[in-house]
Amino acid sequence: MKLIFCLHKFTLTFFLLMGALSAGAQQSTTPAMTFSEAPHTVQLLDVGGPVLERFLDIIEKAEHSVDISNYLINYNDYSSLLVFDAIQKKAANNKNCKARILLEDSTSAGVGYRDTEFWAWRKFVRDMKARGIEFRVFNPRSKNPINGNVRTHQKFIIADGHEMVLGGRNLSDDYYGIVPFYNRLDKEIYVKGPIVKVTQDRFLELWNGPMVKNLLQYSDAEEIERDRKIQREDAGHLRISGRSNGSLILRNMSRAIEEGGDGLSLRKFSWIRGGGVNITILYSDRVIEILKTTGYDLMNDEGEPVRLTYSDFIHALNAPKEKNITLMHIREFRARLKAELKRHSHADLYPEVIVNKIGIGFDLPGTLRKEVNFIPYFYETLKEAKSEVVFENQYFIPSPAGWQTLDVLQNNGVAIKFLTNSMVSQDENNPGTLTHDRMRDYLKSNSKLFHPFAFIGQKLQGIPGALWWPATAANPDCVWQIHGKAVVIDQVSSWVGSNNFDNRSEEFNPETAVYIPHNAIFAKQLYRSIHNNILNSEDMSVKSGYWQRYDQKREQRSFTEKILD
Repeated sequence: MKLIFCLHKFTLTFFLLMGALSAGAQQSTTPAMTFSEAPHTVQLLDVGGPVLERFLDIIEKAEHSVDISNYLINYNDYSSLLVFDAIQKKAANNKNCKARILLEDSTSAGVGYRDTEFWAWRKFVRDMKARGIEFRVFNPRSKNPINGNVRTHQKFIIADGHEMVLGGRNLSDDYYGIVPFYNRLDKEIYVKGPIVKVTQDRFLELWNGPMVKNLLQYSDAEEIERDRKIQREDAGHLRISGRSNGSLILRNMSRAIEEGGDGLSLRKFSWIRGGGVNITILYSDRVIEILKTTGYDLMNDEGEPVRLTYSDFIHALNAPKEKNITLMHIREFRARLKAELKRHSHADLYPEVIVNKIGIGFDLPGTLRKEVNFIPYFYETLKEAKSEVVFENQYFIPSPAGWQTLDVLQNNGVAIKFLTNSMVSQDENNPGTLTHDRMRDYLKSNSKLFHPFAFIGQKLQGIPGALWWPATAANPDCVWQIHGKAVVIDQVSSWVGSNNFDNRSEEFNPETAVYIPHNAIFAKQLYRSIHNNILNSEDMSVKSGYWQRYDQKREQRSFTEKILD
């Protein structure tokens, strides 16, 4: 009986996916991959400014829908607030344009919506829906802590099912190069054509599926009763989680979205007055008007009221150079974004490319593991390589299937270049240590064809557009991390997506990626982008001095860090 049910479930999933195909798209041999042989416009976006401009541009052009999925949204960063502002303006001017945003419960949903008063969440969702933004939550963890490994890791913005930007970036300023002390280099792809509608259909299947929580699905009375039931059944979790703290987070989220960049600018003026350094402030005419007329009330660290005035703005204008304060009008900021996209699109860098075949890999989650998974197909394309496979990825933590794929490449005489982070650029201790240990073990027995590189993370050279933000460029100690998830096969086929080279991306997290086979023009652009990052990296071969310094760094760790490893 169980076997019949599983077969029925697989058959149903397959035909649901078949039915979602749009004109110009054709189903491949696996439900997780869909291909189109219609012409598509694509563009590689490998630095932050052009990506943010593409985000804002496609939202502003949207007429019917804006769909967003992201793993991490920082509600106190300009990048996410500019996106929310663009959506709210679009909704105010076009009541027929719907915006849907899927939040990952563990990061973007106010540290977990079940860790917050449930009715406070409902008010937040209602208020945001009135502003044209509908939020839903992926896999609320405290409802079923057993499936905590399943987290949505898909990152994209889709407009009208016609244009999209998809890749590895989260909605946080450090992904767009505007944090003076720490940023991330990533890979994104802009796509225009029929495959975007397929991606939107998959997203809507996920959006309306059992792993996504619609907080307005039930009436207030029903939800309060359901919440009480969860409190009774999950009392141990609720005692640990401290639910009351979540309401403050929700209020801050709501305030951040409502006030947008203006509110963030006003709060940051107080940081300068308090002696802060490395601060970026984007201001509008409204910010100046507020400061000149009424001022702006804040609370200091002691909980006392503090009023910001126009003199704080003047003080910011005259801040000493050593404080590294960047102050810019939002109009100038947007003009710079447009200029960065234009520069990035120049024929000598990364212009738009017309491709005649394109695939989209889109995972659908199951309760404990992925139900639909494109990663096996991803591995099969790697095994078809004849001469070289070049990876750029945050992690090197292969699953059994990953190890097997690497071994096939080695046995076939295929050279492997793998760019990841050094322990300087990696900001996560455990994954960084695992990455290095797995890398060294594999390197010892496969040094002939395996060529790993560690991204140094400072003083970038030859990466066009990375240092576009004045305060970032002015700080030579700014650290950068590799966060991209991209592969080039024989310099003719390419993958750009959200999936890391680790077992979590393979087994648990829903991921998505674009595959462009047999297009050397795009592949060579992606290869050049990865190679530019390799030029800012250090050779991790067996004979290099890298591993001796790595061991010394590990020995210097604290007792707690060693235990956590």
